[in-house]
Amino acid sequence: MRGSDSAKQIADHEDLLADILVKLPAKSLIKFKVVCKKWKCLISSSRFCLYHTQSFRIKCTLKPSALFIDIDFKLLPLTHDCVRLPPFDFIDLPDVMVLQSCAGLLLCVSISPSIKFFICNPTTRRMKMLSFPSYSGVEEYERFDVNLAFDKSFRYKIVVVRQLKIIKPPIMSIDIYSSETDSWSVSKIRFTCNWSRHVQYDHGVFIKGAIYWPSGFRESQYFDVENECLKTMPMPTLENAEGTVLCQYFGDCGGYLNLAIVHWPYPQFKCSVFEMLEEHSNWYMKYRLNQDIVSEVYRGLYPHKLFCSIQSMEDGDTLFVVFEDGKRVSYNFKDGTLKRLNSLMVERNKVWLESDCCFWCRIPQYIETLDCV
Repeated sequence: MRGSDSAKQIADHEDLLADILVKLPAKSLIKFKVVCKKWKCLISSSRFCLYHTQSFRIKCTLKPSALFIDIDFKLLPLTHDCVRLPPFDFIDLPDVMVLQSCAGLLLCVSISPSIKFFICNPTTRRMKMLSFPSYSGVEEYERFDVNLAFDKSFRYKIVVVRQLKIIKPPIMSIDIYSSETDSWSVSKIRFTCNWSRHVQYDHGVFIKGAIYWPSGFRESQYFDVENECLKTMPMPTLENAEGTVLCQYFGDCGGYLNLAIVHWPYPQFKCSVFEMLEEHSNWYMKYRLNQDIVSEVYRGLYPHKLFCSIQSMEDGDTLFVVFEDGKRVSYNFKDGTLKRLNSLMVERNKVWLESDCCFWCRIPQYIETLDCV
């Protein structure tokens, strides 16, 4: 059989064509939509998008290519082929902030003139506004935090944590939206939490079937998405910490929950990185950085604030640090390499979320997928 005949046979057989295209990254598939109408219909179909997402997640090949280093759409590239984000002109809303990234989908909020939450996929340029149940009577709330997750069938869920208008003790309620059924389960879980004010329910991190929330207390919580139950987990403590805690990064590093604590016993910069054990029983010290990387950037007056992120890279776990004036560096824990990167403009008031005891960095990952919204 001639090559042209083989190519035509593959093109005419949709299932065989899908099996071939599903192996390609999302960015390439977006370009291939222009090949012909049939390819565009196939690649755009929800069935193929789900098939593609399942394939890449099962192989654990979904990797971030960049970080949102500002709550707005500013980019810190992690790979050489990621120079800039796709345009966000498909979002016709003012004052948009990225709250969370979850396997390619972004949870965003527009805060002006009224608060509107939405999900978007910057790779496919699709978005969906979120509508919430009507809360009245005993369901009225004084705190409302929104989180994004996926179930085992790779359908996304919205998990809302509300604090009801009951003074003491604090009564919390969890509502769950399923994209598969397009429906809400209101007050699926209710619980009393005397230390809930320490838990950052608006700072959720989804990893391996659970949403984790940081806390400035000795304990925090995580939500088992599949079993729809709330559980308690410990928070690591920085023993014999000296100086001021400048920021804490609570997020994903290679599929594991990491906590990077940056503290500053003047004049030396220090960073301690913890990783959560898989059984959620405790944390272990993964790295401790005592090198004064700040002096490599500043001579004399040091900045008072910064934010950081630890990411699993091909050449080893790497700490990225961005200072309040936009200067940034990276430090590779495997070989001890320190690199000074190009400076960026950051909006300080949007990057740091001040809690009771420290700064929590919000640094969503940018991952290219075909996830449907």
